[in-house]
Amino acid sequence: MIKLQNIKIANFRAFGQPVSFYFGGKSLVLLTAPNGKGKTSLLDAVEWCFTGDIVRLHRSYAERNPGAEGTRKGNEEAILKNKYYLSKPVRVELQLDINHQTYTIVRLQQEDTLNTCGSVKVNNKEGEEAELLLKGFIDKKNFYKYHVCDMQKTFHFLHTGRSGMSQEFADFTTDHSIAENVAANLDICCEDINNRIKNVPQVSEETIRTYRDALEKHEKSPEILPYDNRLLYPAEQTVLRKMTTEELNEQLRALYRCGYARITTLLERKAAWEDAKYRKKELEVIRNEFVAHSSEIVEAVKLGVSDPVILRQVKDKLKRYNEITLDTDNLAGYSEEILNINNNLFTLQYWEESINQQKNLKIQKEMLTAEVEILKKGNEIIDALTTITTGKRGLVHYRSEKRKVEPNQPVLCPVCGSELFDTIEEAEITKLAQNYQSEQRELIEEKKLGISNLTEQLRLINTEQLTNAKRALQSEIDKIQEYVDKLERLNNVTNAYFGALEKLREIDSIAYEQEKMLSYDGINEEIEKIDVLIPAVECTSEIENEANRLLSLVFYSNMENLTGNTLLENIRFLATGVPDGVMYNEDLLRSKIASMRSHIQNFEYLDAVKKLKEAVEINLAATQKIEKLKELSTKVKERAEQIRTLLKKMNAEEYNQVGPYLYKIFRKLTRDMKVAGINLKGGKGNGLLAVVDDQNKPILNMLSDGQLSVFMLSYFLGNALRLKAIDPFSIYFVDDITSCMDDINMLAFLDFIKYQLSSKNSAIDQLFFSTCDTRIQDMLRYKCDQCDIDYAEIGIEKFES
Repeated sequence: MIKLQNIKIANFRAFGQPVSFYFGGKSLVLLTAPNGKGKTSLLDAVEWCFTGDIVRLHRSYAERNPGAEGTRKGNEEAILKNKYYLSKPVRVELQLDINHQTYTIVRLQQEDTLNTCGSVKVNNKEGEEAELLLKGFIDKKNFYKYHVCDMQKTFHFLHTGRSGMSQEFADFTTDHSIAENVAANLDICCEDINNRIKNVPQVSEETIRTYRDALEKHEKSPEILPYDNRLLYPAEQTVLRKMTTEELNEQLRALYRCGYARITTLLERKAAWEDAKYRKKELEVIRNEFVAHSSEIVEAVKLGVSDPVILRQVKDKLKRYNEITLDTDNLAGYSEEILNINNNLFTLQYWEESINQQKNLKIQKEMLTAEVEILKKGNEIIDALTTITTGKRGLVHYRSEKRKVEPNQPVLCPVCGSELFDTIEEAEITKLAQNYQSEQRELIEEKKLGISNLTEQLRLINTEQLTNAKRALQSEIDKIQEYVDKLERLNNVTNAYFGALEKLREIDSIAYEQEKMLSYDGINEEIEKIDVLIPAVECTSEIENEANRLLSLVFYSNMENLTGNTLLENIRFLATGVPDGVMYNEDLLRSKIASMRSHIQNFEYLDAVKKLKEAVEINLAATQKIEKLKELSTKVKERAEQIRTLLKKMNAEEYNQVGPYLYKIFRKLTRDMKVAGINLKGGKGNGLLAVVDDQNKPILNMLSDGQLSVFMLSYFLGNALRLKAIDPFSIYFVDDITSCMDDINMLAFLDFIKYQLSSKNSAIDQLFFSTCDTRIQDMLRYKCDQCDIDYAEIGIEKFES
């Protein structure tokens, strides 16, 4: 007997703060509270503590968050933890009694996810030891499937296809896994036989064709030519009959290298002749050009005409000067560049003196301007005094009043302090002011004229500076242009000379130095040296003929596509590893290569005959083996089909019994008597299964949600009865079946529970029943009281504490 005693929950879904529930080992644990108070969370905590998973949540989570979306942080939060304590770990502790032995199971996890199962501890065992101990009394894989009944399981069952339905009812039938494994192993055996057929060693048609092509070269075994015993090089082997095919091929390659070494010598000699001819041609160009333009060439050398940098620099300087546009505003900015020309029209002395003149004139102009401004202000004061004198007679009145006060003292002018003011006639006061004002205006005009003269002098100096600078610049432009024209003319005349000389200097800069090439005798001396190196035409032809013969002898295939230095480099590479001490003789080399080839061809002919015979024998044996393997594969395949046909028949017979078995339970629990039967159609044989009524109509399409829940309750109870003898874990959980109250025969259901809980040989040791309906609570309590069944009640006051 197995029963839960109590559970402690901390930070798990609806429960934030630690909470404990005591079941006391009662056969029935009745959980009653409104929706949302934590009934389902308590049952989830039991499942998670046992298995490390909550199947209904995990399945729904995976459907809501397919693919990579499920890994996002926001999608995982609050799936396991209470939303107010996301930083704290989840902890559930269960106390379980199995045949009077107590087990304490503790599961702890920091991550808020169902993708891991945290750490578990059973009594004093941890890690793998604890998991192994749990495995002894808990089937983690099928815990939710067989021990929990809730509404989500109904919805999942409703959406299960025919292929998945066979898996749901697989446990109601006999375990044919051994026979199924035999059939599967026969399939593997058949596949292995087919792989063996593919891997049977055979000689390909392409390889056989190669052997036949080798035989078709000769109607019979090739003639073997004798090998000359005279040594071409010290390490040469002369007794060929004792040598293997590889040794023969290696010595043939050595003979080829002797040929390549000779060809290299011939091509190097030819290259030297070609180089001498090339030098003589260029020297003759230099001599002819020097005879025709010696003076121009000498002058061009002096001016460096052959150096393109010099001409480019001069042209760049000319372009720079042509781009300069002078005016009075930018002259100072270009002054340094114009002075660098060193023209007498625009010298440093002239520029500095003219600048100083401008500075002095500007100072004089500024002083006159200041004086004019002061005079203009004085006139304004006199005008104001004149206005006062003529308009209000203020000064006259002032003098009269002053005399009355101080008759013995002269009256001074209130403006300038003059004593003449005391004796001057009244009419003269205004007149003097006017005369003074007239004199001041004449003085102002005189100074303005001086300012105009200074302005004109400044303009003339600026004009002169600009004119001299432009003339100096243009003079330099003309001079450079003339120099450029001269250089270009010399370049055109001497271009052929310097072009030929440059080609020779690339070959030998010392032999063809410039100074030596500036005399007719020096040029002729070099031509005479080259003439000695150039052979007669007959000698050149003989070298070419020998090289071509040897190239043909060693089967050099790129002879037509490669010439000159490229051909020489290729041949020199092929001559790498030539034997030491070669005493070259063309006729002897030709004889030895011909003999060596005849021996090798004879070996190839005999080897092809042997290999063709072996290939035919191998393929004949392979054909016979493949036929036997194909026959065996056919028998294995037929045997697997026979097993599957028999299994299909046996499963159909067993499923014919499962449907009526479920129907008996369904009829007891339901109030709706319209369903006349339940049958399972199909099965493991084809992987498809359908739940139908007595007329072969799909029941799942016809039942209401409430009726489907009753069907699932029948499935759940049927599994409990079936597992009675094979599953030691006999604790079951029914989570709120209120939605099917109208369709279920509650009295029959409660009687079934009462019987199971009161019977000594029952399929259920302990039942957790969750409901939000107090009527069901009252009925269950009544049934238990009548039958003396111990039960524990956990009501809303406990969930809210």
